[in-house]
Amino acid sequence: MSSQSQKQVKIFSVIAAVLALLCIAAIIWILHSLFPKAPPVDFPENYEQLTVRQYGAEEERIVYPEDADLLLDVLREAEPTNRQSIQDFPFEQEYTTFTIHTPDEEPGYYRFYLYEEDENMILEIPYCGIYIVRDPEHRIFGREMPVTDPEKE
Repeated sequence: MSSQSQKQVKIFSVIAAVLALLCIAAIIWILHSLFPKAPPVDFPENYEQLTVRQYGAEEERIVYPEDADLLLDVLREAEPTNRQSIQDFPFEQEYTTFTIHTPDEEPGYYRFYLYEEDENMILEIPYCGIYIVRDPEHRIFGREMPVTDPEKE
């Protein structure tokens, strides 16, 4: 091959590589535009109590205030995903329901769900977003959340 044709092949290869990178960047931009990440987790600061209902349990249990604050702090740090929550309840079969009871008139509560998926703890806020919860220091996960006994109240 002559030096002229080798030079043309190199130029063509560089142009093709640049065009391929531009196409990949455009596809990524389009996907992020169509499926944006969920907004940051925002729980009410002013609440009266936090109740928990394990999957299959008959009754809700009240979480002690200091543990409720710790739980909400960890959940506020959850990483948003591009997945959307499009119904009132998760698709997962087993989940824990958390309800924050607020003194506000409307709606008076804020509900969200936690479940495990592919060894990740998932936070799902209906119609808002799905988040991955990281708790490397095991501040809340890996230990039993203290709750009151509803029969003693």
